[in-house]
Amino acid sequence: MMSARKLLTSGLAVAFVGACVVGYFAIGNPSKAATAAQQTTTVQRGTVSSAVTASGNAAALTSLAVNFQSSSSGLLTQVDVKLGDKVTKGQVLAKVDDTSAKQSLATAQASLASAQANYETTTAGETAAKAKVDSESIKSAQTSLANAKTALAQAEASRDLDASQQAATVAAAQDALNTAQSSSDSSSVTSAQTSVDNAQTSLSQAQATQNLDSTQQVANVAAAQATLDKAKAANPQNAATIASAQSALDSAKAQQASTTLKDSQAVANAQGQLNSAEDQLASAQASAANSSNTSVTSAQTALRQAQQSQQSTALKDAQQVQSQQGQVDTSQRQLDSQKASAALNAVPATQGQIDSAKAQIASAQVQVDQAQTTLDNTVLRAPSNGTVAAVGASVGETASASSSSSSSSSSTSSTSSSTGFITLVDVSGLQITADVAEADASSVKIGQAATVTFSATNATVEGKVTAIAITDTVSNNVVKYAVTVALTNPPATIKIGQTASLSITTATAANVLYVQSAALTKLGPTTTATVLKNGTQKVVTVTTGLAGDNGTEVKTGLSSGDVVVLPKSSSTGPAGFTFPGGGLGGGLGGGLGGGG
Repeated sequence: MMSARKLLTSGLAVAFVGACVVGYFAIGNPSKAATAAQQTTTVQRGTVSSAVTASGNAAALTSLAVNFQSSSSGLLTQVDVKLGDKVTKGQVLAKVDDTSAKQSLATAQASLASAQANYETTTAGETAAKAKVDSESIKSAQTSLANAKTALAQAEASRDLDASQQAATVAAAQDALNTAQSSSDSSSVTSAQTSVDNAQTSLSQAQATQNLDSTQQVANVAAAQATLDKAKAANPQNAATIASAQSALDSAKAQQASTTLKDSQAVANAQGQLNSAEDQLASAQASAANSSNTSVTSAQTALRQAQQSQQSTALKDAQQVQSQQGQVDTSQRQLDSQKASAALNAVPATQGQIDSAKAQIASAQVQVDQAQTTLDNTVLRAPSNGTVAAVGASVGETASASSSSSSSSSSTSSTSSSTGFITLVDVSGLQITADVAEADASSVKIGQAATVTFSATNATVEGKVTAIAITDTVSNNVVKYAVTVALTNPPATIKIGQTASLSITTATAANVLYVQSAALTKLGPTTTATVLKNGTQKVVTVTTGLAGDNGTEVKTGLSSGDVVVLPKSSSTGPAGFTFPGGGLGGGLGGGLGGGG
């Protein structure tokens, strides 16, 4: 058994179907319908259009933010424009302090001049003046070598002379000692003393030789090292000269080690002999303690002094000869170095050296260009014609420093505001940007015509859609898209920022039949109209086209001049059906809604 609720729902459904049938037959028999007090409209031929409305504010088509470049920013020394000034492309707008920029340019120009001079020197090769300098240097080195050789010869002659004189003095002292010893009873002591003296002399000579050799070897190693260092500094690419110098250094170090070992062994042997002679002397002195011979002692002292003088003089002369020999070697190396340097200077520059000099010029030129650009940028010029809309700083303040940026409408993006030290706008063209609801924005296309009305002046201007935002904005939970309309020939009385309402024509059908949209009834896929002719109503099926704001296009079913009955009251039910007479759709809908 059905519940009361299901019975009520079934009853309502039956009532709905019945109402539909009654309505259909009522419409299908217009001759039986009352014709009194009917409202009608006439089918006309003309243009049907649909539009989207919105509101916005007037703005310039282009807005350009003009700033000093970051490399040229600084203290403002001059501002040549004020708000409202009209400027032309290239006109000076402002200047900043250019002291630092001028200094940088002067430095860069000096570097360029240096690079150019270096290139000219590199490509010119050895000049006559340079060749003469090299020649004089060689002559000077040759003179120094000759002087060193002369000094060496003199030192050697002095050494030989001193050796002869000292040998004669020692021989005389030895003869005096021999004479004294021949008349002395202490010949054994004298003999032992002689051995000690001889051993002492041998030790002194060994030590002197060791010192002399050490000095000589150290000098030789130092000279070889200096030659190697000079070869590397003079011409790092001359591997043969460097290798020869390195070999000489290695040889000098090996000779030093060998001589040091030999001299150390000689000193050790002489020391051993001296120790033995001193032991023998002590023994002889012990046996002849009671015997004293003044003449022998005096002769021994004289001989010892003569021998010591001989050794000292020989050492001094040897050192002098060694020093002069070192000077000869140094002068010879200096002469060789001067000759090598002159030969190197005579060699022309390589292609690599020339290319390097060219690269230095190119790099210096870039620095000059950059410095010149920085100096030029201390003067701010208008990049295009326009009107000054903003000036961000005054003389004595620091100007903003960033790249200039512009703002304008396009086919893919909406206009965005831009600010800078100075803002230029193009007031010859204006545009309106308005937010259009999501449902209407889908029908707006670029190029569509629009009518713009300014509330302040009641001026109406034609325009065209130039941009549609691809991203949305949400206001009060309503999704909207920004649409930009460029005005066509706007009057000079319109100012930036004025409020305007716009109507965008989204669709148009010209020279077509149309009728008021309320005169049409839609039931499912079928659209009908009630035609009044000779007092009789007749329902006809029509085919519609564009549903516009001023009516709906009728393609078939009606003719121009047909009188169409307007329903007294209508409400739209499911599928857009309009019930003639009204009331039923609303009541039924309400009933169904309540029973849902």
